[in-house]
Amino acid sequence: MINCTQTLIDKLKSGRFKTNCKIEILDSNENLIEEITNYIIEGSISVDKDRDIRRNFTLTLDNPNNKFTPGENNLVWLDKRIRIYIGVNLSGNTWEYIPQGVFVFNSPKATSKPGLRQVVLNGTDKMGSWKKITTVLTIEAGVDIPTAIRAVLNGVETNFNFDDCTEVTPYSLTYQPGTEVKKIVKELADFITWDIAYNVYGELRFKPHPSNINQVASVWTYQAENYTLYAGSEKTIDDSELFNHIFVIGASSQNATVSAEAKDEDPNSPTSIPVIGDRLFLYNNGTADSLITTVELAQARADYELRKRMQYIEKQSIDMVSNFLHEEGDVITLVDSYTETDDKYELLKFDIPLKIDMMTAEAWKVRSATT
Repeated sequence: MINCTQTLIDKLKSGRFKTNCKIEILDSNENLIEEITNYIIEGSISVDKDRDIRRNFTLTLDNPNNKFTPGENNLVWLDKRIRIYIGVNLSGNTWEYIPQGVFVFNSPKATSKPGLRQVVLNGTDKMGSWKKITTVLTIEAGVDIPTAIRAVLNGVETNFNFDDCTEVTPYSLTYQPGTEVKKIVKELADFITWDIAYNVYGELRFKPHPSNINQVASVWTYQAENYTLYAGSEKTIDDSELFNHIFVIGASSQNATVSAEAKDEDPNSPTSIPVIGDRLFLYNNGTADSLITTVELAQARADYELRKRMQYIEKQSIDMVSNFLHEEGDVITLVDSYTETDDKYELLKFDIPLKIDMMTAEAWKVRSATT
């Protein structure tokens, strides 16, 4: 959750507050050019943890004097950045502004019609400005991963916020010209299954994924008994990745195939074959894995895959009055007796209106039949 004062939290929880939007136009080094609080008609920000580029925005501005008309030498151009805030009125003339991200422009558009002079600004967080490498890039084995990421982004980004990490690249990596910088950085982070994305302050954040959200403090509780922010939810059981029968094929050094399978046939298991039917998963798409050379290795892989895939995802689609403090990955608590819900969930995606309105969010929790 975005840092703020307790006064602001209390104001949001009351469900009675005024808001406004403030934007800052920045140069390519993120130095302030101009602050704007007028002219803003409407807008929204889309946030999705499943995307590499986490945040997108759209913003409509009144443009009576061509102030925001896109142009090479104008206030709005492709070399500029925009920082967006949402302000909440605490009392009188006191406002607290909540950062919502630093963005680059994509395809700004000016409209001129009788009685209508507007500009629509669109864009993404700064990862959208990352391009492709133009020369061969080699990352040697044994380089610590944060150093490797910074090297890849040399000349692209300087604003880093990395958790401590001593893991190193397990082997040498070579990338050819034309490879997307985003792909390289993502692969480096995936070596240790860490998350890398821009946060609301425009920092490139590198941190581990939570291993168990039950052990993470909840930042907000939404419950049916309190409809000041919570406006209802829908619970869906996503079983598309649930399997109870695993088949693994390997190849021995003599080119003979080896195989093994694992099944959940426990009638007391809610996801077993007797209960929900046979759901077969073919490891490696049913192709022999050359690294699995013995029946013992094949069986170990089958047993591991069964444990991993005896699970389903519980998704919660939540309607709420705008809560501008959320970040993707927040752990929230949802309590609603009408859907038999009382648990923690990870917030994956949501849309933020830049003025008071309803917002929708999606949260999920992975549930395992083995726990």
